[in-house]
Amino acid sequence: MEQDVVFANSGYHGIVEDCESWSVLVVDDSVAVHEAGEFALKGKVIIGKKVQFIRAYDVEDARTILEKVSDLDLVILDCDMKTKTDGLELAHHIKVELKKTVPVILRTGFVGLGLKTGKENIPTYIDYLLLKTDATIETLEIIVTECLSMNMEVKKN
Repeated sequence: MEQDVVFANSGYHGIVEDCESWSVLVVDDSVAVHEAGEFALKGKVIIGKKVQFIRAYDVEDARTILEKVSDLDLVILDCDMKTKTDGLELAHHIKVELKKTVPVILRTGFVGLGLKTGKENIPTYIDYLLLKTDATIETLEIIVTECLSMNMEVKKN
């Protein structure tokens, strides 16, 4: 099933193909971060599907997209947008308030949040914490693959 999605603020317009690709929402206020992530995974086939990115440049865009696109496979959030905790608050909204099971990767340039990378010592509504300094192409591909695999398992049950 295809959904034609248009978001004026995010600049996104396109078809989300549920069966042919992974729908990955990237929430970051930096155009360069969106472009780098897309470059890193462009043309890659992960668990039999290509990755299709949906861009949001702030929390408001992301909330609109979350209301309109029902079957996201992964959300990658920047922690620090308008405030230093926008990403944490949006992750909480996704998992706790909306009760979505979609995996959430929180990307941050700050180690001062009291959070550690990986899966230790992070809130339960964050599936993976990734420091921006550690976000190599290889690392991003590994983490995205792990999270998409996790999402497949959740959808099976």
